[in-house]
Amino acid sequence: MEGKSIINNYEDNIREVEGLGVAIAFTDFRAELAGSEVVNPRSEKIEEPSEVTEMMRDTNFKSEDPDEEWNFNDFVKYGVDNQWPQSIEKIIRRNSKLRVGLAHKTRDLIGLGIETGRYDYATGRKQFLPAEFPLFDNFYDRANVFRNYLVPAAAALKKYYMVFVSVMLTEDAKYVAALKVIPNRKCRLSKPNANGTIKLCGISNYWDRGLNTIKDKEKVQVLPVIDSFFDSADTLHEIVKKTKKREFIYVLRVPTEEDFYSLPDYVSVIEQGWVDVSNDVPAFKRWVIKNLTTINLVMYVSESYFEAAYPDWSELKQRCVAHQNDEAERQKSFNEIKRRKDLLVNDIEEKLSGVKKSGKMITVPVLKEAVGNTAYDSKTITIESIKGNDYSGNYNADANEADAQILFALGVDPSITGNLTRTDSQGGTGKREGHNIAQASEYMFEQFLLEPLEFKRDYDKRPGEKGMKFRIARAVTPTLDAITPSERQIQPNQ
Repeated sequence: MEGKSIINNYEDNIREVEGLGVAIAFTDFRAELAGSEVVNPRSEKIEEPSEVTEMMRDTNFKSEDPDEEWNFNDFVKYGVDNQWPQSIEKIIRRNSKLRVGLAHKTRDLIGLGIETGRYDYATGRKQFLPAEFPLFDNFYDRANVFRNYLVPAAAALKKYYMVFVSVMLTEDAKYVAALKVIPNRKCRLSKPNANGTIKLCGISNYWDRGLNTIKDKEKVQVLPVIDSFFDSADTLHEIVKKTKKREFIYVLRVPTEEDFYSLPDYVSVIEQGWVDVSNDVPAFKRWVIKNLTTINLVMYVSESYFEAAYPDWSELKQRCVAHQNDEAERQKSFNEIKRRKDLLVNDIEEKLSGVKKSGKMITVPVLKEAVGNTAYDSKTITIESIKGNDYSGNYNADANEADAQILFALGVDPSITGNLTRTDSQGGTGKREGHNIAQASEYMFEQFLLEPLEFKRDYDKRPGEKGMKFRIARAVTPTLDAITPSERQIQPNQ
């Protein structure tokens, strides 16, 4: 289906199912990020933000260098509508498998946190030996690196395959003072120059407002991008000699075939419609639960029952017809007929309903009725059960397949997530091996996560930190059968 997304083929690619459907207005994920369309605010519909969105806006920024030349056309759209991060966040929020699966992958990447040390080759092979570096430890604690960098960077790497890291220098520009992740929804990169170098990153909460005027420039903070092609630390040392800027953006980008903004692999299950299926099944079942009938019995009462039970029954019915001109008398007869019918219904309900009435029996009269010259037994009361479809098992297989496809796209072993409905947890062995495999599979993302810390080390050039290496501490869970009781440890760091 060339040139058109297969997401939400219903109603021109936009569909809502009880507020849970994946409703996205752009065409194709890969086409979104592969294109190099430039922001053109005048061509986009501008919608006023909600009160909640307005509360999240940052304070206006004023350019540090008033003479710095840049314009809004310098920035490349993040998606066709320049709202790709915002759109993918909505999709993730509406699907528990995507959201929880990404959270699992974030925790897998972080592991047991950052560990410092040195490489040792005394045994004939490279071996990591943990070591303390007081200056780095002080920076890690005072700059809240775990909260400001490590956790949000790991989440962004898994969610977007891109991270925008604010690198803040000390006033004298000798050292890196802090690292802080800027949300992807706020960041837009400038077009590369003739050498292919991206120079600027625009940071704003107003990319959805159609920025295009001189006054709008106060809503955008434009920071230089650190060139990560070669020897970034020494290059930045040369740059700070010529500028008063002390804040820069370090871009982490997992290489994909897109030119500017990376595209995470899991978007395939969105394009294929599996996320729609995963969302639609619970929405449908919720509708079924709300709309299923609660009636399970129907009672048929023959007119002959009332004629046998009430000798004046025929007279009451005749009064309803005879007193057409006397509404009061006619209504009186109707009310008496209704009272007697309600009395029967209430009597039967009293005998049949309730837990204590289980197994109860009721008796009803059987009358002889003549049809021609033959007499037949006639049931005066018949009670039948309504057998309806509650849909309880319908579409479970579809939901199971959709959930499995989503977890597969994320690289999450279903056994790790726990004993979910319709999911084989495989017991402790499956969970243990799934965890170990997940830890062993994070090397590539781990190197991206450690890159800004290595940049800080190289930029600071502190003598005591020469040779300092980083790694993510990993917990490998062996079976307890292979460990003697005296050697078992409950905590991995004991």
